[in-house]
Amino acid sequence: MKKIILKISGMHCASCEKIITMELGELPGVSNIKIDSTSGVGELEIDSGLVSEQAVLQTIEKAGYKAEIANEEGNQNNSNNSANEESQISLEKKNGK
Repeated sequence: MKKIILKISGMHCASCEKIITMELGELPGVSNIKIDSTSGVGELEIDSGLVSEQAVLQTIEKAGYKAEIANEEGNQNNSNNSANEESQISLEKKNGK
């Protein structure tokens, strides 16, 4: 199982949370769904063998909301990636590349 954190826009209330939760719950391989309309964040686990991240995003969009993957458990977050890229650039400058 792979934990995914989503940034979801267009939610305004608990009904929005329920709609998204119900729609995602119908997908095979999706579990532990937690949607928060106040923060605009959704968390869920997927079985990559049964459902793709793209299918999750499409399901949310079909329900009338916009969603994007904010982070995946086990992956570095964007700030770490930026720091690594900056370190690489610094090394290249020192080495004359």
